[in-house]
Amino acid sequence: MDIKKQQECIRSFLAALGEDTQPLYLDIITCLTDLGYYPAKVRANLSFKHGLHNKQIAKIGFLKNLPNVPFLALRFSACRNYSEKIAAITAAYMEKYPKRIALCMDGGCSFCKGEPETHVYYMQSGDTDRAHCGAYAIELRGVSADDADEIKRLIQEEHAYLLEHEAIFTSIGGVRK
Repeated sequence: MDIKKQQECIRSFLAALGEDTQPLYLDIITCLTDLGYYPAKVRANLSFKHGLHNKQIAKIGFLKNLPNVPFLALRFSACRNYSEKIAAITAAYMEKYPKRIALCMDGGCSFCKGEPETHVYYMQSGDTDRAHCGAYAIELRGVSADDADEIKRLIQEEHAYLLEHEAIFTSIGGVRK
């Protein structure tokens, strides 16, 4: 998609937002595009990927059953330090999708690069730790402008991980083996 179409997708999404949520999403989109992520329209949503690793780090759009309510789904599986609010969202996600266990922990999946324990979502459940597949973006419901700094930090941390472990090209321009 060319730059003009990308800009139009972003403008169109932002124009559909209310004045209360527009600054938050503009801030997040700016963070993503500044890091080199480009938006691609996927159905009614915008998916953000990077040319060096082609992994989706974020998806934004409007909820299907509540078309005026925006959502943000974010991949942040390489991040370990986040607020109780994000931890609760992660735990709820893991409860909702119990079959998305991290198969890589037992060598059953090789989709993501790097050591498995560095790119899965964790949750403590009773006396056991549970690990879920880190390839999925988690929908962050109920985020507000108060969460913007943390969301941008999570984006930056995941971005650094993806560039280190998933990038097709090395820093000196050679193709990764």
